[in-house]
Amino acid sequence: MTKKTCHDEGNFLGNMSMPRLTVIDTPGFGNNLVEEERTIESLVRVLRDEIQYVHAFVICFKQQDNRMTHSLRSMIGLMQKMFGDHFWENAILEATHWNYHEKSVEMRRSSKPPILENWWTDTFNNLFAREYNLKFKLPSVFIDTYYDKDNDFELKKFREETGELLNFARNRNPFECKDIKIALTEIQELQDTIG
Repeated sequence: MTKKTCHDEGNFLGNMSMPRLTVIDTPGFGNNLVEEERTIESLVRVLRDEIQYVHAFVICFKQQDNRMTHSLRSMIGLMQKMFGDHFWENAILEATHWNYHEKSVEMRRSSKPPILENWWTDTFNNLFAREYNLKFKLPSVFIDTYYDKDNDFELKKFREETGELLNFARNRNPFECKDIKIALTEIQELQDTIG
């Protein structure tokens, strides 16, 4: 579990023939307002002063999650306040733990309703349209980092989905972080009201 904003640089999937990129991992928001304030300050400092440009904001959900939690709602609301509505142009959904083992695929297909890639993507896009008035659909990728390297189909799907993510990032105009607005947390808003 990520406790603070951290970033690391390396070649895509560790392959030296692939492009170098920087991945930034942020902790979740919405559980503790004091911690949230520190998280926001750390995130802004890292993005504005060190990273400077973002090609893709990857919004991750576990495969079985198909609802908007308070923490997620808080996090995305803060992102929208910090980055403005333009950050959505660089946003992509990721379903983590989307296992392509034959039994996992069959379980998803036999559920009511069937949990297929299009259904999952539409579910979250409908949530974002309602919650954030998003006017266009976000693309999605389905990545299982625990895939079986000896299973040809799982390996193929891992390569396809990670390739989609890389192509998405490569084909976005970079989001410039120099003018990030720091979103006020509830603590700051209360302090401003009192003070």
